[in-house]
Amino acid sequence: MATEVTGRVKRGNGKHAMNRWVAAFMPFVMAGLAGYATWVLVVLICIKYLILSEHRTAAGAVTIALYFFFFLPFVAAYLRVLWTITVAPGFVARGQDPNEAIKNEKLGVSDSDAEMGLGSARIEHGSFGNRDGVVTENTIPELNITPPPPVAQPGRQASETPIANSYTLTPPVTHQSQAQANDRPTTSSSTLHGHSYDAFDAESRAELPEPENCMDFYGKDVYVCEPNGRPKWCYHCNCYKPDRSHHCSEIDRCVYKMDHFCPWVGGIVAESSYKFFFQVVVYGAFYCLYLIISLAYFIHEHKENHGGSVDTNWLVALGLSCLFGLFSCGMAISTTQLIYRNLSTVDSLSHTVKVYQLAIHDPNPPPAPGPGGRPLVYRVYLPEHPKEGQEPRCFAIVNTKQGENPWRLDNMLDNFREVLGYSIWDWWLPIKQSPLVKKNNGRTWYKMNEKLIERLKMEAGIETGTTENV
Repeated sequence: MATEVTGRVKRGNGKHAMNRWVAAFMPFVMAGLAGYATWVLVVLICIKYLILSEHRTAAGAVTIALYFFFFLPFVAAYLRVLWTITVAPGFVARGQDPNEAIKNEKLGVSDSDAEMGLGSARIEHGSFGNRDGVVTENTIPELNITPPPPVAQPGRQASETPIANSYTLTPPVTHQSQAQANDRPTTSSSTLHGHSYDAFDAESRAELPEPENCMDFYGKDVYVCEPNGRPKWCYHCNCYKPDRSHHCSEIDRCVYKMDHFCPWVGGIVAESSYKFFFQVVVYGAFYCLYLIISLAYFIHEHKENHGGSVDTNWLVALGLSCLFGLFSCGMAISTTQLIYRNLSTVDSLSHTVKVYQLAIHDPNPPPAPGPGGRPLVYRVYLPEHPKEGQEPRCFAIVNTKQGENPWRLDNMLDNFREVLGYSIWDWWLPIKQSPLVKKNNGRTWYKMNEKLIERLKMEAGIETGTTENV
């Protein structure tokens, strides 16, 4: 396993290094293109042609004013996203010794990320490719999903209520020595998604203590987890990955709510920069459309009034405006769709078949199931080896339905507010950061669909209303 991962990373180093160099150089290219467009429209057309040659001062002044009306917001948003990507890219803190992180494969390596950028599409506990990233012919992998037990219906007799037999409860332990912890019995051999709980017993994890910030996860009411209840693990950064974070190979770091690596804006587009990226593509689309309309009109007018050929720079500027206008409009439309669906670009690669596994806090865990008892699913107390001052909490391990996005809110406007802000001015001004950065709700990493969580709690046998709104 370690050899396979190391080989894959080495093979990608050249490509990732090239992407980083392109990202560092591209802002200068964008500045040159914007400067060229400004010179053509403002100097060559408005000043030399309209004002000095045609003596149409009003037309030239209005054209210049409208140009900067569209140009300045685009520049402001672009500079804002560059600043954010450079100063606050949204990296997840690494573990203490990331160089030794490859040893932590015993924790259970997650296949949920497109670890090599956007080169391979993966889903939770299923993949379009094998461990080497080679895509198979099967478009959708077969998922081994244990369906939740049926919920007891009101009015049914106790004997008619199906009894779940897939319940495993690891009892809480107090602060104790490592020797005592190793003497703990393993959990049952019941399986979930093909993983045996015995594969994650205390003895195999004795040499791999949980990160210092484990309670950042176990203190929440809902988070994305592995079959053993632990959060997703990044063996590159030697850390737990918060919900929706992914490892970006170009920068070799896990990033909060990673979207994609974009050389055009100089680096990684993620939680802290996504709002400004959206503003860049929207303002860029309007800016390019204005250039296309203005340049096309004056080229046509010049041919009608003077005949012959026009300045080559006018035609080159029109061609570049069409090219970048098509790109900007496409990105603006696709990004709007992602915000509406509350998806990142990484998530969208497999969102129709993805199944999320969630750990939901149960503040009142039931005893082992009996006649007429609540339907039960797998439960585990975490952290397994609490340190002094840490309190283990019980979590039920549940699955969403295939293609179900737990972060898509019912109200379409709320999905936009979560990214762009709660004021209309925040939507258009590239000043305040996205509400995503603040993580206002401490019970989950990001706001989740309350109806979906309530349904999963009911299926897991958790008393509804016992967990705060998520």
